[in-house]
Parts: sequence; structure tokens; C-alpha cells
Amino acid sequence: MKERVQFLSYFLKWYNRSKTGHNWSCFTVLILSAIIFFCLTLELCTRIEQFLRFGAPFIGVYSSSVLRSGGANVPNARFEKWRNNSLGFRGSEINVNKKIGTTRVVCMGASETYGLYESAEKEWPRQLKSLLPPQYEVVNTSVTGLSLKNYSFYMNKHVFPLAPDVVVLVVNPLFTIGNQKRDPVPKQSEPEKLRKDSDSSNTARLIPSFRFLTKSKQIVKQLLATNFPVLLQKYQVWSLSKEIAGLEATKLKGRKPFDVMPEEDLQRFRSDLKSLICLIKTHKTKVIVCTYPHLISNVTKLKHPEIIQDNRRFFVDLSFNGMMDVLKKTNEAISEIPKEGGVSFVDVASRIPKTTEYFGDNVHYTDKGSRLFAEAVSEQILAESDSY
Repeated sequence: MKERVQFLSYFLKWYNRSKTGHNWSCFTVLILSAIIFFCLTLELCTRIEQFLRFGAPFIGVYSSSVLRSGGANVPNARFEKWRNNSLGFRGSEINVNKKIGTTRVVCMGASETYGLYESAEKEWPRQLKSLLPPQYEVVNTSVTGLSLKNYSFYMNKHVFPLAPDVVVLVVNPLFTIGNQKRDPVPKQSEPEKLRKDSDSSNTARLIPSFRFLTKSKQIVKQLLATNFPVLLQKYQVWSLSKEIAGLEATKLKGRKPFDVMPEEDLQRFRSDLKSLICLIKTHKTKVIVCTYPHLISNVTKLKHPEIIQDNRRFFVDLSFNGMMDVLKKTNEAISEIPKEGGVSFVDVASRIPKTTEYFGDNVHYTDKGSRLFAEAVSEQILAESDSY
């Protein structure tokens, strides 16, 4: 009898423990199911919003990478506020053959000309159009990430067939340093490259692309910027510093970033820019060369260290002083180009105040910054209208 009571006691203890464990298992499954359902609901809502607002595809990857491929814009590509026309230029449709009596103005640059932080249709080429008389047609032929050494090839293929009357030239001088001093990357054989591209493509198909994560990150960042700006700035500086340290370790391989622009790079910039201007002039096209506006200075370095660090991610070859030196010397080189024989100069850099009211980051503009840029260029075009 005693053994039976003892056995029953052990059995009840075991049953209670197993019951508790079973309850916890059910509770865990319930929580995980709720989280998965919540995330899927957010993803569904995000995709519906993007479909209704931007005409985004409901299924598949949707990112800014669809806008550009192989050093040029993808024709008819769309992502949120950005739209490429059938020729691959940002903006409305145009005919390759311009109408009689039309003065075609082409705006040539990288992302600062293509547009980034501005509201829809507020990038400076679009605002330039609104400042000029109706007979002027403005075409934004810029490509994000385009470096000076690639301008000639791109313009021969995509711009000169438009027979432009004026080319407004904006060049990001920081690209003249990037990749110049790094170890060359071994070239892959074509079969190996295709195999890797195929593997990456297959992996992208297998791994789901959760759009709500990007959206949530943007919302959280906006909330922090509004309510806890100092805290957000400190986090950004810390996070970016870690990222830059890693980039310096892998790309510079122990070499310190440049504090001064190497003379050979400055000479290359001058030579490449002059060659490009000569090429444009051979097409009987007027050239307007602009200095390159930027936010960073000794004052903004203290006020907005996160913006400096953010820009350095793309140009780890340069320290802050190096970036300042490059921007100063290349803008001086631009201003020294002979202003004769169809070449004009606009010192846009001096027209845009170095504050975040006009800059979204170091080199991209807000609506107000783009407006000042457009005004400076329009004044030059109208002042020379008799020569077109």
C-alpha cells in the first residue's frame, strides 16, 4: 500500500511537470504564430501601399537597383518617386529629334543631378525647366555613380544623339580619388562570373525580400530624428565609425587615408575635364561648367559629424581633410577653365549655403538647395540666350 501511494505521488508530480511544459510549448507556439502573422500583415500592407502609391509590382524584389544597370539608367524603370522615360532619362518623355525652334538643355551629372532627397519633380533640372521660357527643353541625362572618366563614353552613346544645344556639366570630384590607389581586383573568367551571378540570382529568389523592414527602419529613424536627435546622431557616429574602420582595414591595407589630394590625381582631373569639354564642343554644343557644391566645412564637421562619416563610407581613401582638399582644389580647377569659345562657368558652390536647410547630406540637395542651383544655371542660360 505504501509503495502504491509513493508511486501515485511520483506519477502526479511527473504529470504536473509535463502539463506545465506542454502549456509552455503551446504558449511559445502561439506567440511565434502571432509574430509571424503580424509580420506578414505588415508586409502585405506595405506591398499594397507601394502598389497603390507607386505602381510597384506586388510580387518580386522592389528597390532602387531597378533604376540603373551597366553604367546607365534602365529605360521605363520606376521606383517610388523616381521615374525613367523610354530613353532612360529621369523625367517625362522626349523625342530624340527636337522640334524646330527648341533649345535643348542637357543636365549631365551623377546622383546630385539625378536627384535624391528632393520631393518628386523638385530635382534641380526639373526646377530649371520651370525657370526657363517654353522654348527651352531640359533633359536630365545624369546617372547615379557616374565618374568623370566614364562621361565621354556615356555621352557619345546616350547624350549626343539628342543634338543638345547646351550641356550643363556637373562633376563629382571625389570619384577622382576612389579606387585609384587600391589593389586591383583579380578579373574573373566569364563562365565563373556568369555562374556566380546565376547563384546570386537564385539565392535572391529563395530568400524572401521583406519590404516592411526597410519601411519600418525609415519610420523609426524619422521618429528618433524628431524626438531624440542627439541620441540618433551619437548612434550614427558610433555605427558609421565602426563601418569605416572595417572598410579602411580591408581596402587601405594599413595605408592612412589621404589628407591632401595627390598631385597626379589633380592633374588627371584637369586633363579629363578639359578633354570632355573639347569633346562636347566638337558637337557644336555650348558648355556650362558648374563648381561642385558641398556641405562639409570646419563648422559643419562639428555640427554634423554623422554626415561627414556617412560620406566617407564611399571614399575611405580620403580623410576629412582630404575630402576638403579635393573639393577645394577641383573647384579651383573648374574655375580656371578658359571661359571662351562656347564655354561658360557658374560658381554654384558659392550660391548654396552650407546648412542642412539646403543639403540632405554632404553633396545632395533639399528642394531649397536644388532651387538655388537651378536659379544660378537659369541666369547663365538666359544671359547667353542670344548665342544659342
